[in-house]
Amino acid sequence: MTVCDDGQPLSCPDCSDPDFAGALSVLLMVVMNASSLQKHFMEHKPLVLTEALIDGDDPAYAALDVLLANAEGLGWREFTEHIRSLPQHWRAIYTTLKLEDQVCNGGHHQFFWNGDGALNKETLEDLRLISAKPFILLFEEALDEYQRHDYAAEKRDSGNSKEAFLEGYKEKRMENLDTAYYKAPTRIRLCLADYIRSNRNMYL
Repeated sequence: MTVCDDGQPLSCPDCSDPDFAGALSVLLMVVMNASSLQKHFMEHKPLVLTEALIDGDDPAYAALDVLLANAEGLGWREFTEHIRSLPQHWRAIYTTLKLEDQVCNGGHHQFFWNGDGALNKETLEDLRLISAKPFILLFEEALDEYQRHDYAAEKRDSGNSKEAFLEGYKEKRMENLDTAYYKAPTRIRLCLADYIRSNRNMYL
């Protein structure tokens, strides 16, 4: 029996306690994920761009290709945690281009439906980082609208049905924001390209 310095038995949490068991399960999952990520990235090349890519026609998407190749093989949860753990100048490559791709394809509603809100906070931070000024305010307003709805519950309760997804368009939840986005004088990828070129030493 293990005892404390005062000679009293050293108590430990009861593993039959559901709260303790749940916390232990979460801790073990975090440790296992960290170990998996560490092994994965030991087998992959570091995130690095070349001068040619930076000075090329589209450094933003060139950087995204490098990032996705580096993270190839990760599951969705591992990939999301990996994106969160990146230095911000690399994280911004994914978050800001993901926003642009989703909004240009199906509007802000599609971005929030597909993304599950997983990287909302990081996306706003990264828009600010790259000085994507027309889109910072738009995304802040989109986040306010997102908070008025329970996307997670709508998606879960409907079984992620097409009908439930389309309901957001019928309600015109973010139609005005989408219109403003499409009318913006620039694009996120162009703001990102300027940021990469202005901070090239961080990517080399």
